Amino acid sequence: MICPNPKCKKKIADDSQFCPYCGTEIVQNKVDKLSQNKVVEPPQPNQSSNELILHTLRLIIMIIVVFVLKAILLALPFIKDLVIPNFTITTVNLINIFTNLIIFVFLIIYGISLKDIWPKSLPSIPELGDVASIFVYLISLVVIYDSIKRVLESLFIESDPVTILQIATLVIAVGLISWAGFITYRYLPEWMDKIRISFTRSKN
Repeated sequence: MICPNPKCKKKIADDSQFCPYCGTEIVQNKVDKLSQNKVVEPPQPNQSSNELILHTLRLIIMIIVVFVLKAILLALPFIKDLVIPNFTITTVNLINIFTNLIIFVFLIIYGISLKDIWPKSLPSIPELGDVASIFVYLISLVVIYDSIKRVLESLFIESDPVTILQIATLVIAVGLISWAGFITYRYLPEWMDKIRISFTRSKN
């Protein structure tokens, strides 16, 4: 190629970025060089929606694993027959309580993460994530109630502590359901409009 400088116009290499004689910058070659060096990133998939699915699958798998391990432990004869002196809670109840606590922790972590993941995965109905979290908390309440009830029944002969637990659990459950109902009542018309618009677009 020829140097673009009208005062030089000497023959230079085709891939030169500068003229070796006059120092003129070869703009076209510089642009071509930059375009070749530029890394083109492939389009990224929708990671937010995948994150919600992965978190849900992980929770389900972990709960299944806990139940399988629980069944294995309870099937072992030396565990079923184990009696701890001066300890009112049986070994079977201890295993049930321990596994319930593990599931309770998993559910609470999942419910908290829903408040962050749901709006990213379903930005059109972010408020529904709060309702989903509340139902997860309700399941957690049932799990932890069973554990505490087993402990109270083992430690106390009278039924008063269990009754107090049932009343406290009922109050918490009513509060959670009321909050979910309030969110649903407040945003249901907006959700219905968005569903109707999405359905109309899909038909067209």
